[in-house]
Amino acid sequence: QTLSMEERTNYPLCLNVDDLGDDFMLTIQAVQQINAQRIGEYMQVALRSLVEALERTPQAALNSLPILPDDERELLLAGFNDTAHPYPRDVLIHQLIEQQAAQRPGTCAVRVDSGPLLTYAELNQQANQLAHRLIELGVEPDTRVAVSLRRGPEMVVALLGILKAGGAYVPIDPDLPSARQDYMLEDSSPKAVLTTLDLSENLPAMTLPVLILDDHQDSAQLAAQPTGNPDAKSLGLQPNHLAYVLY
Repeated sequence: QTLSMEERTNYPLCLNVDDLGDDFMLTIQAVQQINAQRIGEYMQVALRSLVEALERTPQAALNSLPILPDDERELLLAGFNDTAHPYPRDVLIHQLIEQQAAQRPGTCAVRVDSGPLLTYAELNQQANQLAHRLIELGVEPDTRVAVSLRRGPEMVVALLGILKAGGAYVPIDPDLPSARQDYMLEDSSPKAVLTTLDLSENLPAMTLPVLILDDHQDSAQLAAQPTGNPDAKSLGLQPNHLAYVLY
């Protein structure tokens, strides 16, 4: 009586090594999602690397030996990382956002875990209104605007609005000691400060304009501003102007 037999395993990948005396044989069993032929090629490269290291560089560390075929190694290290893309040298950063707002106005631009989302159209409009208000306050290319805000949609609007006005943003971490905040504000000489009601209490007394973004009066002034994009050319804004100051 002839009995048929089929070898099975509960493991998704099984590698057997059979000693044949002068050589050995590798047998690979794998689930359909795993390419057994590919695993075999990895093993061949690894074994070849081990043999060459034993012959030529016996002191080499095991983790320094190649285990990928040359073509796959080139693909992983170079091919997948070939992300170079021509960048428009004559377009400002905020103008790229303006292009997205024109092409995809209803697409989500900003989303946070515990807050509302902003579409590109909403982000661009709010940043434009802030930019026009900052221009009224005298912000121009290379002037600084301090930003004391928590991370969220308001911060994104603030940074974009400052760039649109031609200014450079100076992030002030509200959790810093008051002495450090005082120094950064004095040293950077900002034209204005953007903050919120709760964070404004931690700022030192200042004579420069302070826009409190969640204050009713300041919000009303922003809402009355034009929603169109500020003209970078009329502002004299160039790519070589200051964008931010970091401490």
